[in-house]
Amino acid sequence: MTRFANSALASLAGIALLTAAIAGPPLPTATQMSGDAQESVAAAADVIFRGEFYFYDSSGTCPNYNPKGNIGTVRFLPRSLGANGTDSRFVFFAYDNAQSFYLPGDSFSATAKTVLYHTMWDAPGTPPTPATVAFTAQTPAVFAAGTKFIDVTGVIDNWDWMPGCVVNFRMALNLATN
Repeated sequence: MTRFANSALASLAGIALLTAAIAGPPLPTATQMSGDAQESVAAAADVIFRGEFYFYDSSGTCPNYNPKGNIGTVRFLPRSLGANGTDSRFVFFAYDNAQSFYLPGDSFSATAKTVLYHTMWDAPGTPPTPATVAFTAQTPAVFAAGTKFIDVTGVIDNWDWMPGCVVNFRMALNLATN
C-alpha cells in the first residue's frame, strides 16, 4: 500500500473516531421500544447541524502554513437542544484532517473560551497549547428548538498546533434531518 493510501486510511479511521466521540451513545432502534417511548426518544434525539466552514482570515504567528482560505464541512451540536446535554461541540472536516472543539458545560459565545481541542491527521492528537474559540456573531442570536439554519462568525486562537495562530471563520449550517 502506498504512503498516501496508508495516510488516507489512518485519517479516515481517526475521523470516524472523532465523529463517534462527539455523537454520544447510539439511541435505541424503533424495534426496541413501543409508541410512547419512540416519541419521547425522537424528541430527545441529538440536534445536529451540518454545513460548510471557511477561514476568511488568519493572523498572528502561523509558521507551518497560512490557514486563510481553508474550507470544508462542519458538524455542530449546540448545548441544551434535544439530547445534546450541557456541552457544545463542533468538528471541522477538511480534505485531509478533522479538528474537534468541545466546550464542556457551556455554550460558545462572543467571549473566547478555552476548549478541549483534538486533531486527526495521520494519527489523533491533542495540541500542547490550548485553543480558545469565540462565536463573534451568530444568527439566530439564540439556538432553540425549531431552528433550521445557523450562520456563525468566529475566531479560534492557537489553531492547528500553532501557538499564536488566529483564524477567523464562517459556518453556514442546516438542521440535519437524518
